[in-house]
Amino acid sequence: MCVRVWKSIARVPSGIVLVLLMAVAPMAGPAVAKSKPKVSPAAPLPPILLKLIVDIDADPTSGPPPLKVELTGDVYDSENIPGLRYEWDFGDGSRKEMGVKAVHVYKKPGDYTVILRATAPGGRTGMDQLDIQVEGAD
Repeated sequence: MCVRVWKSIARVPSGIVLVLLMAVAPMAGPAVAKSKPKVSPAAPLPPILLKLIVDIDADPTSGPPPLKVELTGDVYDSENIPGLRYEWDFGDGSRKEMGVKAVHVYKKPGDYTVILRATAPGGRTGMDQLDIQVEGAD
């Protein structure tokens, strides 16, 4: 018995590689052996696979005021996504900043949540958040 194997590889925008293997073992008879298998179109990817995977790195994440925090954003597979836009929200009511890196000074004690939103030119988005603790006077 002869078995035919087809392999198809596709890379989707999020950087995930899909591999499809199909094996067909023909049944007895010349009509079946000569026919080609029917291939259905791929189903659309779930929306979760289209989201950008975003990560924030901060140094330091806590300390007394004024606390100067250096922030760096990262998007998984960003080298294959030209034109990414990064927007920082520091959680203290200050003006938002753009760019993959940011430096922010927290002047008052409190707990703050930094949010980084990344947007690709095609409209795909992703976000991450990180808590910053500015210690109060004891």
